[in-house]
Amino acid sequence: MPAAMASRGRGRPVKGRELLANLTASSLTGMITSSLSHPMDTLKCRWQVAGKPWQGQHLTDFARALLREEGISAGLWRPGFLANVMSMAWCVGMRNGLYPTFRDGIGKLYTIAGGEPGKAGPSSMFCAGLLSGCSGYLVASPLLQVKTQMQAEAGKLGLDGLYASGLHVGLAPTYSSTWQALASHSCGSLGGSLRSLWRGAGVIVARGAALSASQLMAYDQSKTVLKERKEKGIATAMQQNGLPHAMEKSSDAQNAQEPPLSEEVGGQRSLRACPQRIVRNGETVEVWPEHWGMTMQQIRELMDDCKEDADWHQDNSVRDMVKKHILPRTAGDGVGYALKINHAMPLEVEVLVSHSWNENAEEFVETLERTVYPNEVLFVCAFAIYQNEDEAGPSVMQQIGCSMKNSPFERVLRHIQDRGLEAGTWWWPRRFFHILPGLCLLMALEIFMISQLLCGGVPGMDCLFKLEHAQGQRCGGWRSAGHGTCLATHWVRKDMDPMCKPAFSAVWGFALVGFGISLWLHCVKHRVYYGRMVAVPNYQDNLYQRLWCVYEIFMASQLKVYVSLAHTLAPAGKCTARTARCSDAADEARIRREIEAFGARCVHKRSSSVTNNMVRDIFAAEGGEHPRALAAEVGYRRVDAAIRWTTSRAQREWLWVMVRITLLGTALQGSVTILSYSMGLLRTYFALGYALAFLVYMVLMWSILRRTGCLQRKHLLVLGLLPFCLGVICVCLA
Repeated sequence: MPAAMASRGRGRPVKGRELLANLTASSLTGMITSSLSHPMDTLKCRWQVAGKPWQGQHLTDFARALLREEGISAGLWRPGFLANVMSMAWCVGMRNGLYPTFRDGIGKLYTIAGGEPGKAGPSSMFCAGLLSGCSGYLVASPLLQVKTQMQAEAGKLGLDGLYASGLHVGLAPTYSSTWQALASHSCGSLGGSLRSLWRGAGVIVARGAALSASQLMAYDQSKTVLKERKEKGIATAMQQNGLPHAMEKSSDAQNAQEPPLSEEVGGQRSLRACPQRIVRNGETVEVWPEHWGMTMQQIRELMDDCKEDADWHQDNSVRDMVKKHILPRTAGDGVGYALKINHAMPLEVEVLVSHSWNENAEEFVETLERTVYPNEVLFVCAFAIYQNEDEAGPSVMQQIGCSMKNSPFERVLRHIQDRGLEAGTWWWPRRFFHILPGLCLLMALEIFMISQLLCGGVPGMDCLFKLEHAQGQRCGGWRSAGHGTCLATHWVRKDMDPMCKPAFSAVWGFALVGFGISLWLHCVKHRVYYGRMVAVPNYQDNLYQRLWCVYEIFMASQLKVYVSLAHTLAPAGKCTARTARCSDAADEARIRREIEAFGARCVHKRSSSVTNNMVRDIFAAEGGEHPRALAAEVGYRRVDAAIRWTTSRAQREWLWVMVRITLLGTALQGSVTILSYSMGLLRTYFALGYALAFLVYMVLMWSILRRTGCLQRKHLLVLGLLPFCLGVICVCLA
């Protein structure tokens, strides 16, 4: 069933993308199931049209005789196979793929007419199934007719090309293939007209529509009832036990290590970080930062709502968005926007997002969409922390606290670390397996192109195929008379050169390994934990100028939480942690104390590290070693090292993107070039094919650039010219 059936109520979906995914998944489902059940369908059809010799006999006797005379392939599998698979792709694809769209549309009509908003009942489900089933079977009716006729007349062919068994003994096959049957327009008895393909479509459509409506309504309504019962059971459990067990466990585990509500910090009395509180069933429940999350899809919905406001401007920053749109939405609630919209079931944070409040809001959301998955739960401080300062909830200072150890950011990072350690090898930083499929396929393409150049043909499993010209054909062209390029006429099978066999074996090997790893990753993706931290560079603020971001990256590196830069064209910047600043002076002083305290701990370990010895030598040369200055220097150097490691990782990803684009373009254009020459195409056709290959490559490269966002736009042309020049070299060599 389509994914939309299982995701109702999770927020507004991306309509076009979801519809395409539903149609594709449903079509593949129909093709696979029809492929497996086709022999039974053929047996049913041939048994129904069997003549007098089989009257009074059983189906099992007929099946045994059929298998004995014709075999399972010729007797049951091949007749009408392609027509059946194609028809089920249309039937099931349109029936299941269009059903959610029709159902939601009918539900909206009920809402406009005064029905219950946002809820589709059995009647709307039945009507949606009727419409989607009618559409699918109407389009697939010609294929179903061809399939039935090919199955009905199927039999064993003799050496003379006539049927030796079956319903049409002594006659030639009516159709040689599904395509010939559709092209001849002679499936019916209406003189071979186009409308003969839809002969009997009324009965097929009526049966298919009724079947689809009953099946889809029964499935969807049953699932809805079971889902409501499950949610009711969860609500009952939450009413008895407060929040879910995972939330209680994470909060209690950290609260056991926390100091009292007030602690002594630097000789001053300060408060530790406070949770947000929600009221459920008359009881106050504490919710800690690791459950102040919202999905990327919810952030996109928030941005869309803000853009519908007449006062919204495309230059608004995240700070403007919070001031004009978040604060009015959360006023008097005492909780942040993320907890407000997920009040019934607070979401467990998977990704900590570090961002600047001066960043353009629309660019920030678009960058996050390129970087994270729609259903990942993000902690974004602008949306998670209660900002109103209206005494309805904790103040910003109370939520952040005066100790970095208990701040929301470190709590979230420690929570991600704990969940990652529980996941073990399935934690997202083990990304090497995610890179392998694409790398294997790219290597297969590259070896395929090179092997064509060296061997001069198109590889098969155990042979080489070359195109040759007909004898006596005169070729005119741009070389000398009679020796120019011309259109080849037929394929010739050649034996492989011993030097070419390993290359082609490597092509198939890399391709199969890549597909195998991709399939394995798809099967185990539900076990992978994607917890990490994402830092979002922007054009408004240098990453190194944001002390909060710098320290969060440092904390993540100390906790072994994976840190990545968001997929954006904005540079990360170059500077040192000493020059970074906070908008709040108290926050800046507190972070710097933490950095210096960390440096002091490193110095007191009495390690013989090169960094500490070098710093000691610097202070000794200046006339003495000041312990506090030494500790501060060590702390800042460690922070700078963590930031440099993160940005260098981004540069390595940038290099990987360049390699991927270059390999893809070289393989694509080189293969087209060499195939064109091996087929002996006229230079006009070759030029068109080469230009088309270059256009396809530019489109593919732009999609990679848009997804990664870590290359400047000017590199599009540069990286496009590189494989273009390599393709020209391949032409000269060919």
